[in-house]
Amino acid sequence: MQAEGGKARHFRAALDPETKSCYADSQRSDGQGFIVSDDQLILAVADRLSEIPLVAARVEKFCAAAGIPPSLGYTINLALEELLTNTISYGFDSKSGPSHAIEVRIRREGEEVVIELSDNGRRFDPLQAPAPDLDASIEDRLVGGLGVYLVKTMMDDMQYSYKDGRNRVTLKKRIPRESGPKTSD
Repeated sequence: MQAEGGKARHFRAALDPETKSCYADSQRSDGQGFIVSDDQLILAVADRLSEIPLVAARVEKFCAAAGIPPSLGYTINLALEELLTNTISYGFDSKSGPSHAIEVRIRREGEEVVIELSDNGRRFDPLQAPAPDLDASIEDRLVGGLGVYLVKTMMDDMQYSYKDGRNRVTLKKRIPRESGPKTSD
């Protein structure tokens, strides 16, 4: 794919068949991943919590390449950590069966970042999750719900759909003006 300024930078992202871990880098050339441009990253994530730090590292690398400020990269990673943790911990009926791949797509659309998560787990609409009672004492609060609430408050937009047997969550966040437009190397 040709990036602005005539220079192409590609990221490959997929599930490593041997380790069942995600990878995304510009060096891998085994043809098992997706090829995406400076403005998009696609990751296939195994249903293991140990994948989350790998995702975070790839997101940081992508954000730097896409001209997304580190503070927004942190926000994206925090939202992904919350949603991936919920999906991996509660979204699948069996951990003894085959691995479930979760797809994460991040793309820059002008001055906005769009994050999409898709999985074939149990149907769950996070927009229907009840808001936590933030005024209740710690002892009286129900366990859970804070992560989804945090994601809803951090992002500018959050949408959910269920299509073709897959949960699909779409998050949008404006890129702060002071970060300026993306520049080519």
